[in-house]
Amino acid sequence: MLSWFSGRIKKRGTCDADVDKRIASATAAFGALKNIFTGKYITGELKGEVYKALVLPTLLYGCEAWSLREDLFKRLRSFHNKCARSMCRVNLHHTFRHHITSNSLFRRLDLLDIGSYFYNRFLLWAGHVARMPMSRAPRQLLTSWVAHSRPVGCPQMTWG
Repeated sequence: MLSWFSGRIKKRGTCDADVDKRIASATAAFGALKNIFTGKYITGELKGEVYKALVLPTLLYGCEAWSLREDLFKRLRSFHNKCARSMCRVNLHHTFRHHITSNSLFRRLDLLDIGSYFYNRFLLWAGHVARMPMSRAPRQLLTSWVAHSRPVGCPQMTWG
């Protein structure tokens, strides 16, 4: 049953391997469309729409189940910023020399920061689970509560 998870779940329960795989897949998708993203005569809004339709879903596939640490989120953010610079034909030298911010590049491309896309997908998933009937396992796990008292010596704080 868990055979397809074997390469991605670590003993600690981290999602490092899954984030690595998603970034590699999104890099491949972005590279396959390099002619569109670096074209001079294609508008920034069109590049942004293609990026939102093809690259972002590849990058954020399954992100609802991730428990991201700050370093993993930073890697997602840097990938997103690198793609925005590439679509606007701006390199790091231009960025530092002319004080070009990522937000100005996002405005050109009609994009948001990666956190907005990530949290939007997470909230859509939470709303989907909240609308499930109580007989479904995800809803039971989301709203479950243990009614037993804690053993002697255990902390009194609960996650509930």
